[in-house]
Amino acid sequence: MLPFGAMMIRDHGEEGVKLKTLASAKNITLPDAVSNNQQKDIERLLKKTGNEFDKAYITMMLGDHKDDIKEFEKEAKKATDPQVMSFVNNSLEMLRRHLDSANSLKRLLGINDMPAVSPMPK
Repeated sequence: MLPFGAMMIRDHGEEGVKLKTLASAKNITLPDAVSNNQQKDIERLLKKTGNEFDKAYITMMLGDHKDDIKEFEKEAKKATDPQVMSFVNNSLEMLRRHLDSANSLKRLLGINDMPAVSPMPK
């Protein structure tokens, strides 16, 4: 089985190429850089190591993939272009597979759904 990070690089790299090809065919310009929020996420992750990094990364991947799935499901309901529909449906399969993998890693890493609670003051 491919490690999670390697799977993310491979799958999203392949989907990125497909998206660029589709966008070019439809005369759509895609952003050429990550957003400010994405850059902040990258910078936060770069400050972490080991188990702390793993937990932060998986937590981020869970949120990102849940959000992406919602957006792709919305697009699946309204898209009329067959090429766009094909891309959306293939991407949804990949995103759901990634979410399942991230959920498995979440359990393995012992990440709780509950936010951390500050200890009671003494």
